[in-house]
Amino acid sequence: MKALLAVLALVLVLVLALACADPAARPATAAATHDTAADTAAVAVTEAACEAQAGRPAAAYPGRRVFEDTLTGMKGYRNARGAVVIPARYVAAYEFGSGGVAAVIDGTTPFAFIDSSGRVIARAYAMDNGPDYFQENRARILAGDRVGYIDPRGRIVIAPRFERALSFCHGTAEVWEHGTRFSIDSLGTRLPPA
Repeated sequence: MKALLAVLALVLVLVLALACADPAARPATAAATHDTAADTAAVAVTEAACEAQAGRPAAAYPGRRVFEDTLTGMKGYRNARGAVVIPARYVAAYEFGSGGVAAVIDGTTPFAFIDSSGRVIARAYAMDNGPDYFQENRARILAGDRVGYIDPRGRIVIAPRFERALSFCHGTAEVWEHGTRFSIDSLGTRLPPA
């Protein structure tokens, strides 16, 4: 009976993962990925095990707070004295994390990461109806149809080169490159198969 419940739980996780998966994160064709049911199951289990660690960084960057322009409804940032330091030009704006990076909707891409001066660092990977979470000091970014990672200070630590990439969990992330799935470490080095 316990085995049957375990199988049913895994099937439920797979169904939910597939139903909620971001189509932009999937490769162009399933045939090119050599993705199997075992790959899908392993990914679902890995994501579920690390889900509780996900979360947006707390607003801890001094001197940058979101404000809304009452005339336009656009968002910008003020310093601690109330002076505008980044004009209200965003449809939506998240608070800055401790490293000086914030996510915004700038009207040209679904989400972007900006630095404390308002300069766009990279296009943010969309996840759960918002920008990707920083998990284990990495958040996914996009360049065209390729996925990479930035750190909380806005440095691109792994250049966008993957067809698909998952969040980091326990120091590694699952990625797909040239249709092959493998794990990388936090610097992007390919790890040997487990």
